[in-house]
Amino acid sequence: KFARLATDSDAALFYYAGHALQYQGRNYLVPVDAQIEDEISLHYQTIPIDDVRVALDRASGVKVMVLDACRNNPIVEALRRRAGGETRSLSGARGLARIDRTQGMVIAFSTAADEVAADGQGRNSPFTSAFVKRLMEPGLEIEQLFRRVAADVNTATGGRQRPETYVSLLSEYYLNQTDRTAYDRIKDSSDIAALQTFITNFPTSSYVSDARYRAERIKLDQQLRAQLAAKPPAEHVEVDRDKPATAGRIDAGAPRPSAEQQRVN
Repeated sequence: KFARLATDSDAALFYYAGHALQYQGRNYLVPVDAQIEDEISLHYQTIPIDDVRVALDRASGVKVMVLDACRNNPIVEALRRRAGGETRSLSGARGLARIDRTQGMVIAFSTAADEVAADGQGRNSPFTSAFVKRLMEPGLEIEQLFRRVAADVNTATGGRQRPETYVSLLSEYYLNQTDRTAYDRIKDSSDIAALQTFITNFPTSSYVSDARYRAERIKLDQQLRAQLAAKPPAEHVEVDRDKPATAGRIDAGAPRPSAEQQRVN
């Protein structure tokens, strides 16, 4: 069903939290009702992550795989005991193996390859708790989002767990775009208060700089209008267009001097 829904989609995201293991260099998701008795049943009771990749590849746009599944797996330990110790295929198989990256894909692991992650004490693991927290922050580009998740997990586990993310995108992508929707509503507004509210509510948004610029332009425009309104009007001089213009400094109402007087002057 997921593969059908993902076909030709702009983006497809697969999120998994639970048990998983690697066997002969391949990763498998372990359903809660799996009945794994030996290595043979692994192929029939688990779901290869390669199958998930095939489903994601049906999307025409961004493909995101989040795996909070690199945990210490009791199933592997049980298989080792039944086999009388470590088998060649299960020896040293801690966590999950690396997954080959493809163009247009983001793969996020809750910890480094071949390492195990903590389940945590509460409802969610440290990784899922950090992931949910950061998803609430709109305007975080997906690589930036997972960097913050990694920092949160590293802090929460005292440096014992270091998530890894592989990003192979040609352009930016945002999981939470509520800031974009909010900005589209006010981008042409002249309401400074609305712009300031957007800046306060979405401090990490890439649209904050645009909102600040627009708010400043509106303020400057308002200040200029206020200055023009306060400036006294220029003195208005009435001109009688029926009267011929006079040249020089001669008063048109005074008697004109005679030619002799002009020569004396």
